[in-house]
Amino acid sequence: MIEKKILIVEDNAIIARETSERLKRLGYTVTGIAARGIDAIENVRASLPDLILMDINLKGEMDGIEAAGKIGEFSDAPVIYLTAYSDDLTLQRAMQTKPVAYLIKPFKERELYSNIEMAIYKHKAEKKTGISDETDEIIRAFADLPECVIVTDNEDRILFMNRSASHLIGFSAEETLGSLISTVFTIRRGSPRLEETLKKKSTGFPLLQEERIRVDLITRGGSSVPVITEATAITDSLGIREGFALVFWVDEPGS
Repeated sequence: MIEKKILIVEDNAIIARETSERLKRLGYTVTGIAARGIDAIENVRASLPDLILMDINLKGEMDGIEAAGKIGEFSDAPVIYLTAYSDDLTLQRAMQTKPVAYLIKPFKERELYSNIEMAIYKHKAEKKTGISDETDEIIRAFADLPECVIVTDNEDRILFMNRSASHLIGFSAEETLGSLISTVFTIRRGSPRLEETLKKKSTGFPLLQEERIRVDLITRGGSSVPVITEATAITDSLGIREGFALVFWVDEPGS
């Protein structure tokens, strides 16, 4: 598993300690706990975290929003704001620092995990591909679906893979980011429908051009799993295609 480093900026010692314990249980590395904005800035410079959990209402001369703004001047680490409440003016200030998410205290562990994973994944994908807000919204919608989902760009490179797909195939989302889908979604050749599809499409991954087809998926461990796949194009607000979404699920007997 790739190490993911997270900085906690929280002036409530009890909440900070509980959050740190949660993160460690989830497999993250906590680079530190900062109670003041100036300490957070110094920690980011020293430890280069992958993500910052930032309490908005820090005590002292610098609140969390100002600290995030100053950090953004030298670091592109995504920020998730933590808050118990905020007025409209505070939220408007916070939005100017372009956070990836807000978590309302108290928050559940699953909520914490899903927001962190999406934030880090989105950050890496944007650095590699520059995806639009529309595609980002689609990716967020796919994150917790029970069906398996892989999203690619127009060159068949993976932008996103949800947990269901990761569990079935055996690759982590981080490993696959930027990889050609054909190197991750390996299929057994031989069925007449599949061979016909391969003949029709000389370039690219053939399943991204099919509305629905049954194939045998070869997992990372070498097992063969029958799945049904459906593909659809993803477009931005102008109708320009940005990639494809491949949705698939196990073809259970009798289904």
